[in-house]
Amino acid sequence: MKKFLQLLPMATIVLVIFALISFVWGSDQKRMATVDENFEIIEINEESNLSENEGKYVVVTGTPKVTETPSDTLFGVKSDGYVLVRTVEMYQYTIIDDAVYKHFSSIQNEDIKGKHGESYVNPDFPSDLKNAVFFGKMAVGQNEIPVSEDFIETIRTKQSCVSDKIELKDIENLEIKGYKSCGDGYYTKADPDNWKIGDIRIKFSYLPSDALDKVTVGGLLKNGVVTYEEQHFGYASDSEKSIPEIITETRGEHGNNANGLYTIGIIEIIIAVIVFFIKKLRSKKV
Repeated sequence: MKKFLQLLPMATIVLVIFALISFVWGSDQKRMATVDENFEIIEINEESNLSENEGKYVVVTGTPKVTETPSDTLFGVKSDGYVLVRTVEMYQYTIIDDAVYKHFSSIQNEDIKGKHGESYVNPDFPSDLKNAVFFGKMAVGQNEIPVSEDFIETIRTKQSCVSDKIELKDIENLEIKGYKSCGDGYYTKADPDNWKIGDIRIKFSYLPSDALDKVTVGGLLKNGVVTYEEQHFGYASDSEKSIPEIITETRGEHGNNANGLYTIGIIEIIIAVIVFFIKKLRSKKV
């Protein structure tokens, strides 16, 4: 009980700090949600003069083009798309409903204690072999205006939730020195007929160049490149969007984020107050 009481003040301070962080982030999201029709966003088309719009917030809509393909130099793997993803999985122990199993996972599992006290040790992933994402370069529209890689990642991660077309495809029939195919698009140095704890398998997938017909990107035009300014203005969609539509979506998204962060902050403050009063009551009893 004494130890518990000693920890309460620290818990209160930590909760208050996290609440303040939530409120600060929430305020920032709220500020971004106030973007309205008066926020100056310039639509760039084939007739626009880029140099005149340098340093301004712009929106570009058009057919995307891969101007430089991504590659993984460690394995010598390239793709003709926008993104190349390396997935690394290790054969590990895991526990489900008190039963110990072996499976592949790209997440490092902790060591496991069996229900009879037996130990199951999971080795660490090799330090030089991790999951990785490699980006190509993309340009948009007839003028082939270059955009930063953040747009590609935003389109890949957000739109894949709602569009079947934005899907990574496995790269098959690869020739990787020292590795052999072990099924389902994976490659390994180990014996796939006799997997052992610590064995590694890898897979490469990519976002094909034909996955995007038309995109809309919005951000700061910096040195002739549209850059994703998350703290001010950054927008990416795998379809054609007008500026009013972008503003509506941006306001809604940041407004929801702000409300969520404020709610978390309030909950943290309530818990902190409860912890504080528990400390006072316990101190009086002691």
